[in-house]
Amino acid sequence: MESHPSVEGTYLAACVFYCTLFQQSCVNATFNSSLPPETATILRTIASATVLDEIETWNLDVPNGTDALLDDYTLGTDFVTLVHNGQGTHLWTCSNGQSFTTATVTFNFATAGSYTVTHTYDDPCGNTDTGTLHLRHCPRR
Repeated sequence: MESHPSVEGTYLAACVFYCTLFQQSCVNATFNSSLPPETATILRTIASATVLDEIETWNLDVPNGTDALLDDYTLGTDFVTLVHNGQGTHLWTCSNGQSFTTATVTFNFATAGSYTVTHTYDDPCGNTDTGTLHLRHCPRR
């Protein structure tokens, strides 16, 4: 029994990877590997049609995936603004009692100290990720 994939299977997998990663058709690709051009064209067409006709099925429409990491931030003298561009739901909590459910939040710090900010992000597919930041606020005199 052969344990290695066929050239056709490997080529089809490569075409599917291409369409998935770049979210564009591979039909016009010119590399055929060792396959007859007609076979390679059929496999490229199948890969493109399967992946690109079902964007939502393969979750290619989810813009930020499941990741609670920050996309941007702004530090002020007594505040920090944190930005996450995900289209899912957000829960931000801070050890000073502030909490928010928006994608962009501003935490204010009235006194010097160490603070913990936790961001729980649920993507549109229901996957969850949590990130934690440890901040130290030292007001200027």
